[in-house]
Amino acid sequence: MAAYFSGLDAAKAMLVSPATGIALTDHFTWADRTTWFFVFFASVRLAASYIWRPTNSWIMVGMFSLAVVGVGLLVLTADRGGRLVFYHGLGVATVPIYKERPWTLPDRSHIIPEIAPRKHGS
Repeated sequence: MAAYFSGLDAAKAMLVSPATGIALTDHFTWADRTTWFFVFFASVRLAASYIWRPTNSWIMVGMFSLAVVGVGLLVLTADRGGRLVFYHGLGVATVPIYKERPWTLPDRSHIIPEIAPRKHGS
């Protein structure tokens, strides 16, 4: 959860090129899926350990399978985050100013509105 929220706060403060914005949105989408998966998984795992106390081995195999799925989600999310750093240079390289746009959540408008050029004399 700390990585999710700190990454979200860092992303909102960055100006990115259009291509980097697409990659950042892709990473955010996978991070969101991964975070919610682990919220669900942790809830089920805690319930299985402290409330149900299952004795069937198939339940433990199911829990292990869910954990493997979670590791796969982490790998996919980390891969996309690594691409942001090593391919797009996010956080380590300067992006040309004329191509920068503020990154926003996928379903929200940009934080900084477009400014139309002023007419002289008005």
